[in-house]
Amino acid sequence: MLEMRGIEKRYGAVRANRGIDLVVPDGTIVGLLGENGSGKSSLMKVLFGIVAADAGAITFKGRALKQHGPAQAIAAGLGMIHQHFTLVDAMSVTENVMLAWDRAGWWLRPKDIAREIRTTSAAFGLGIDPDARVADLPHGQRQRVEIMKAILAGAELLILDEPTSNLSPPEVAGLMEVMRKLKARGHSIIFISHKLDEVLEICDEVVVLRDGAVAGRCPTGAPPRPPSPT
Repeated sequence: MLEMRGIEKRYGAVRANRGIDLVVPDGTIVGLLGENGSGKSSLMKVLFGIVAADAGAITFKGRALKQHGPAQAIAAGLGMIHQHFTLVDAMSVTENVMLAWDRAGWWLRPKDIAREIRTTSAAFGLGIDPDARVADLPHGQRQRVEIMKAILAGAELLILDEPTSNLSPPEVAGLMEVMRKLKARGHSIIFISHKLDEVLEICDEVVVLRDGAVAGRCPTGAPPRPPSPT
């Protein structure tokens, strides 16, 4: 589904990404690990079009992604769930989805959109009430609304940036189940985390970054192997 090859990104004298390769096949969950400053966020910003790479190539679903911004990334089938949500607290779940979904702009029929939310929520085990006001939702439910927005926008690859950092243990367990259902339906996920136990539980492969480069990668349950020499 996704291939990132030779990604380079500098910020002045700081080389944030150094020749990074990242491959995410269809229907897989890849864990992206590394200390703060290892290059994880820079790499995902390049993928989602928030910043442009200085060198390298991105191919998504067989098509080159280049000189793209977030709008083009979303249209291609990428979704990114940030640590800081982009929801409007005073609005309902349905109204927030309408703001983010182009198709809803064509309809402007809240009842139809609410029905679509209920159907999608049931399919992925999200447990979302389309009539709920966002301000009344706990953190875990708000996160699920963001995931819902990405799914309805057509995301086939989801980037989850430290998604469990503010969740209670029951909320973490619920998110893991949602991720499994996404994977079962053919979606792929890049799971960014500092929590090794969660990564080993849910991911098919782990990629470790250090000082802006790939320090190692391995399938879960296997000893890590160093990156191939370039």
